[in-house]
Amino acid sequence: MLVLIIILQNTETVTTRLLFVQISMPRALLLIVMLAVGFGVGSLLTGSIYRRRERLGE
Repeated sequence: MLVLIIILQNTETVTTRLLFVQISMPRALLLIVMLAVGFGVGSLLTGSIYRRRERLGE
């Protein structure tokens, strides 16, 4: 329910610039993409730390 409220309140289009690329998309989509990127980076870092601890025998 909360996700639906957030999506409905963030429907306006925003323009995002990253280096030389400019992308226009609804703000809700940008929030979802950034959430997915955050989860991905967190998962990669957690896996990396876990494997390093396994190799060191901790």
